[in-house]
Amino acid sequence: AKGYGVDRAMAVLMQHGVEHAMVNAGGDMKLLGRRFGEPWEVAIKHPRNRELAIAALRLSNVSVVTSGDYERFFELEGRRYHHIIDPRTGYPATGAMAAPVSAPQAELADALATALCVMQPGPALALIEDLPRTEAIIVGLDGVIHASSGLEKSVRP
Repeated sequence: AKGYGVDRAMAVLMQHGVEHAMVNAGGDMKLLGRRFGEPWEVAIKHPRNRELAIAALRLSNVSVVTSGDYERFFELEGRRYHHIIDPRTGYPATGAMAAPVSAPQAELADALATALCVMQPGPALALIEDLPRTEAIIVGLDGVIHASSGLEKSVRP
């Protein structure tokens, strides 16, 4: 629902003539225009080390949403229980620890980011590559960082 709210907030700003803005609702954001004449810069943090940026994205007129297992979770007997549920099992998803998604609408990016956390990285990237103007970075449970073709050069080793 946050993605939808971000899209609606940006629509109101645009209806009032705003040409450059960022709407950020706790990780769901939409970027309009530019920041001081340059594309907006968004750092993608590593889900297990929030001090480490795994990518720096320079974007305009797009939404960026991240889902992951690192904000709302607890650990019990060595297993991480988080809020993204795999509908096939009823248990926390085991596809990825984080999935930032860039898409034209925050509502779409929000849904995709959650779905990518349920999917394994290979099929998840295949899905993203089939969607126009949509990109993603997926951090697998093994810590390996995967990026769609449009973001490969933005990922830091």
